[in-house]
Formats: sequence, C-alpha cells, structure tokens
Amino acid sequence: MIEDRHHKMLSSFEKDELIVIIQQMANSSCEAEESLIQYFDNQQGKQSRKSNVEIQLNTHWGRIYPKISKANRKGGCSEKDEALVTDEVDYIEKLLSSVKSCSWKQRRVILDNLLEQVVIDNSPFTELLVDLSVSLCQKKEEHLYRADFFLKNANAYYKKYGERIYKEFGKD
Repeated sequence: MIEDRHHKMLSSFEKDELIVIIQQMANSSCEAEESLIQYFDNQQGKQSRKSNVEIQLNTHWGRIYPKISKANRKGGCSEKDEALVTDEVDYIEKLLSSVKSCSWKQRRVILDNLLEQVVIDNSPFTELLVDLSVSLCQKKEEHLYRADFFLKNANAYYKKYGERIYKEFGKD
C-alpha cells in the first residue's frame, strides 16, 4: 500500500524535479549524501553512474552557488568561503571528467547559473567559474552556447573571450 502511494506520487514528477528532490535530501546531511552515493555506486550500468554524477553535480553546485552569489553582491568573501568554493569547484571538475555522458540539460542549468555570476564579475571566483564553464561544455555546440552568452552579456574582456571561443571552434 505504501509502495503504491510512493510510486504514484513520484511518477507525477519529471526527471529534473526528482533530481532536485534527491539533491535536497542529500543536502540535508552528509550521511544522506553518502548513502545516495553508495546506492548509485552499487547499481549496475551506465545510467546509474550518470544519475549519480548528475545528483552529485547538483549537490556540490547547490553548496557553493549561494556563496558565489553573496560574494558577487558584497565584492568578496571570507577565506573560509573562498577555500570551500575552490574545493567544491575542483570536485565538480573531477566529476565531470569521470563521466562523459552527463546530460547537457543538467550541465546547462549549472552553466547558466555560473555564467550569470561571471558577468557580475565582482568576486574572487570569476576566473575559477570561467574555467569550470569550459569543463561543463563537452561538445562544439555547447562551447558556442557559452561563447554566445559572453558575446551578448559580458563586459569587453569576456566579449573578446567569446570571440576567441568562436575562432577556436572555426567560427568567425
């Protein structure tokens, strides 16, 4: 009876909504996150690994996004927050390099949030985020999406950076 209710309730959600729910559960405690990671690691197949990486990406990005946004509003942050953001970005980059099949839809959500913070450019994280934006893009079209954002929204320096991305991928 309970399983039927859970199945009925969960089947009404889209995949992205379920990932957000799982992300919030994982954010509730380190033990919950560890349990989810172990569960997905024990599952067989590429899809489980992909879901695991997507959940971890969202979890780790969710931890640092508020700190990055706050740092951009205030023009800086504590050394502790700066170290945390740097460590989390390193972890996200390792996750991205560990699996090449993470969905563009999931990566794009993070990329869009990240690029909005880059164009504010009022914190010590701008260059770090630009480097992470490279890792979030895996295909030519994704890099051109990033270049378009810079060309349309960024300051002169990052507009030139967007132009360099176009040239790198054979577009003028």
